[in-house]
Amino acid sequence: MSEHNDAGRPQSPLECAGVLCADQDLGTAGSQLRAFVEGAPVSVAMFDRHMNYIAASSLWAREYGKRNTELIGRNHYQMHPDLPEWWKSACQRGLAGETFEDGDRMWVCKDTCRRWLRLSISPWRSRDHKISGVVVFVEDNTARKNAEEALHQREQEFRALAERSPDMVGRLDRHLRLVYINPAIERATGKPPASFAGRDIRSLGLPPQARSLWVENVRAVFATAEERSFEYSHPAPDGGERFFQAQVVPEFDAKNGVGTVIAVSRDITALHEARARIEAELGRQAQLARLSQAALEVTDITALMEDSVAQLAETLEAEYGKILEVIPGRKGLLLRAGVGWKPGLVGRAIVEGGPESQAGFTLMNSQPVIVEDLRTETRFKGPPLLHDHGIVSGMSVIIGPADRPYGVMSVHTATPRTFSQEDIHVLQSAANIVATAIARKNAEEALHQREQEFRALAERSPDMVGRLDRHLRLVYINPAI
Repeated sequence: MSEHNDAGRPQSPLECAGVLCADQDLGTAGSQLRAFVEGAPVSVAMFDRHMNYIAASSLWAREYGKRNTELIGRNHYQMHPDLPEWWKSACQRGLAGETFEDGDRMWVCKDTCRRWLRLSISPWRSRDHKISGVVVFVEDNTARKNAEEALHQREQEFRALAERSPDMVGRLDRHLRLVYINPAIERATGKPPASFAGRDIRSLGLPPQARSLWVENVRAVFATAEERSFEYSHPAPDGGERFFQAQVVPEFDAKNGVGTVIAVSRDITALHEARARIEAELGRQAQLARLSQAALEVTDITALMEDSVAQLAETLEAEYGKILEVIPGRKGLLLRAGVGWKPGLVGRAIVEGGPESQAGFTLMNSQPVIVEDLRTETRFKGPPLLHDHGIVSGMSVIIGPADRPYGVMSVHTATPRTFSQEDIHVLQSAANIVATAIARKNAEEALHQREQEFRALAERSPDMVGRLDRHLRLVYINPAI
């Protein structure tokens, strides 16, 4: 008997049973069919017209908790009164002479367990060519169907979460193609999810650095089955820049290999901006700390002013910075120190000190002044120094006490700029440091002057003049001694 059909492929148990049935019709003993059924490496059984067992394979018997010899002669329907109607109907079709295969069908057993079965049924005939029963081949697909249902359930749960997630959630295959992307992609890019489906991530228009990061990390997850995370930036629909943190995790297939990867991208723009503000603030505090230390050690006030203006302009990212000194007895202010101005102006240029200038307005109001656009400013006109350099924005604060100011410290930009309260705080702190250094220097000079005057008088006095410390030690004595 051939083990292959006319197409050249191995015969199925159902086809083999059909051959044996044909052999019977030619006079072959019925025992040959029974021997085939009993020795088959699949779940197959042979029944008479009343569905009594004639033969069963070992696998069939094991699935029903019996030895195959224990089944012979017993009625299948009586042994399993909970058999579904579709099972019985399929057998009736076989007994009516039909050979067919029935797709996956569910049998709810009496213990409420569910079994998914695929039936293949063929009638067998006796020597007189009458149908004497059926051969039933059963493929139990319960494990596969349960796995499919579990997978479907997980997919439904995944989709339900992903569809509602504010984060971008996508699934990629080994070819780096997006096989799924959630609606959040539209909020980030302004494009609907359908425009991304099936596309290679290298063709999505990502900036070069972001594209390289995506390709590198997705491939690494497929290769190592270990999750990866990274940060990248992407242009926003409004023309700005958005920052994202991506988490790429493996998704395993039935063979426990990485079939796809899940990628979650969270918008961390607010966090990135907060981090940048913190870093900027730390940088500002470090600059102020260095300026404070320099003020403690300074012997040259002019050098301190020049250094403080340069550091301040760098810290606040302004092109211009200056210190204007009040000229005693005059209404003008001297450009004592500055950065960014045309050569020859520092130390010589005089700025009007009245309310028509930003510096004069600052002195009159005794509080910080912010100018967003000098071209449309209505509180004052601005001095020629600012207009000649194309100044647009700026801010200024008083140096020293309001009743006896030393001058004005300010920074300016040639492009529109919105200064924050944090910027004002840095500017005022720097002005306070300079004011303290000036006051200390002035106090030291006054003390030195008084000492010089004291010595001049004491040296010429006919009386003995001395100075003692707390330990009763003479720290000075004049020549009259």
